[in-house]
Amino acid sequence: MRETTTNRELFEKLDNGEADVLVDMYFDFDWANQHGMRITNPYLSSNYVLVHRRGQALPRAPRVAASRSRDFTRQFVEQTYPADQISYFDTDAQCLAAVNDGRADLAFVKSVNANALLYQGLFYRLIAENNIVFTHGTCLGVSDRLDPIFVRILNKEIAHLPPEFVQSCINEETAAVNDNSPIAALLYRYPQESFLLLSFVFLLLLAGLIFFLYVRRSHLAAISRLAYTETATGLYNERWLELHLPHAIREEQEALKGGRLYLTAICVRQLTFLRATYALRLLAKSFADISRRAHETFPWFKIYAMSSDRTRLTVLCALPPGMTPKEAAAAITEDFDAVPLGDIVTRVRYHMSFLPITRERMTDISRLMGESVASLTYAKEQDLPYVIFNQDMHERFLWHQRLEELAERAFAQQEFAVWYQPKYDLKTKELVGAEALVRWQSPELGLLTPGRFIDYFEHIGIAVRLDYYMLGHVARFLEDRLRRGLPVVPISVNQSALHLSEGGYLQKMKEAAAAYHLPHGLIDLELTETAFIDFKAKEARANARQIIDELTASGYATSMDDFCTGYSSIAMLQSLPMDTMKIDRSILLAAETDRRAAAILESVIKLGNSLGMKVLTEGIETPEQESLLIRLGCTYGQGFLYAKPMPQEDFERFLASHLS
Repeated sequence: MRETTTNRELFEKLDNGEADVLVDMYFDFDWANQHGMRITNPYLSSNYVLVHRRGQALPRAPRVAASRSRDFTRQFVEQTYPADQISYFDTDAQCLAAVNDGRADLAFVKSVNANALLYQGLFYRLIAENNIVFTHGTCLGVSDRLDPIFVRILNKEIAHLPPEFVQSCINEETAAVNDNSPIAALLYRYPQESFLLLSFVFLLLLAGLIFFLYVRRSHLAAISRLAYTETATGLYNERWLELHLPHAIREEQEALKGGRLYLTAICVRQLTFLRATYALRLLAKSFADISRRAHETFPWFKIYAMSSDRTRLTVLCALPPGMTPKEAAAAITEDFDAVPLGDIVTRVRYHMSFLPITRERMTDISRLMGESVASLTYAKEQDLPYVIFNQDMHERFLWHQRLEELAERAFAQQEFAVWYQPKYDLKTKELVGAEALVRWQSPELGLLTPGRFIDYFEHIGIAVRLDYYMLGHVARFLEDRLRRGLPVVPISVNQSALHLSEGGYLQKMKEAAAAYHLPHGLIDLELTETAFIDFKAKEARANARQIIDELTASGYATSMDDFCTGYSSIAMLQSLPMDTMKIDRSILLAAETDRRAAAILESVIKLGNSLGMKVLTEGIETPEQESLLIRLGCTYGQGFLYAKPMPQEDFERFLASHLS
């Protein structure tokens, strides 16, 4: 830890390599790029209050003392006051000193330490107002010299910080700063209490010495629990496993030499359904109990840890002679196929991956953990009960590493291209809209379709950034055509489910709408119904309704994408006033050969029409599918039967030939 007194000193330490991570940073991606940094998600909000001389009214044109280089100064002070009214200083204390001695009329400081600054600086003439004048997100800044995975690790930890825990830390730190006020300030504020305090100093010091070791031990234990356990289940986390895995592997030399040592990853197949059905607290308790019982049941079930998102258990398995991974997987499934969830016993199935540990692999524990996750992902995608890590999975792991290495440069050099796939009126064959689809034109990897990279972007959290990238390109495309007097059609843009838990999402979308001034509904936001997986909770329904209402008020149309693929469809139709129902291609394919599926599809179409929604089916490839949809009452369609996705230049020519 390195503490600085000015922002100038802070950035000098970053530039010369003395610092890698900056705390208390302003949440602004453009600012981060300008300073060669990446920033995490906000972990708290910083509020600023006004400070002025006690008992004196502010003049009409006040002189403002502002902290030099602080982002708050750039974002608020310089936007609010003329330049000739602003005087700059290096620190907040210098700003307050200027107000105290009359060189300025007011200053702004953070509310959490306003009083502490006043008392520590002995500025008894000043008073801090209670009204908040400005709020911004506060995050960690990470130098781009570091591996980008560090930002993802920090974001995962920030995402699991309970708001009450953050507030508790703020309260403790505020109290600690106040308690560190100079003796003169304490005497001024609490004369009687200070006298009593000084009278008992000797006794307090004596008591502190007696309990010093006990307190120290308790604090270390608490820190260890926070750092190395998963809070909801009480199990060790993967950080702990990565730390202890080398020693555990060395303890299993016989299994290592015999090729019987595996890093095993386990997850529940129907986890999405279970999360939509049962309380998360109940699921966490049940699967934590299963993990402990498995450790007691199987002697070869060595150390284990739970992932931070509670979707994966990673285990060091030293299989006994003669036991294969297939037999180990069967034993786990047989013994733990019945999971008690409260008073209900539910049968579950598992995905498992077995990564053989060799002397070569054990030298790089981080890579070992990454390959284990990659092999489990393969098992889930292929819907296999178990897999053994092989060369294909190794290449998949390397592919993901390569994607992550190239992604940052791809954003910087605009390598992501927007392609468009038209949407049609099924009866009139008229063009009614289009969907924006991403293509990655990578100099190293060639032209990549979304299936090659989008799922991994979701996994590492940068799909959100890609969504904003696509939204900006589509908005500029429409704005340019309108400015040139050319006809346009509504264009839909996909939105990742990650947005629903993103801080400041609605504000960013409002700012984007205000920046381009497009007609209402010209941009259609497609959200998958599976994004609202906890929709059965009353609070989740209210939050989802607020999101849709505010997006609509900002000028966006909204579509429910991939309808009929999740578990909350009907409940969402009841509560969320979306404009379009976009039916997934899978139900269309089933309806061609299955009468029950056709009946379901017809009912879904009628339901959407009765609610006043536009009903569109995607993936139409044959005239027979088109005829079926027209017969069932579907109005709009999208698919290769009409047009394939095309680059923007081709789409502009397409519009010219299809729109008058």
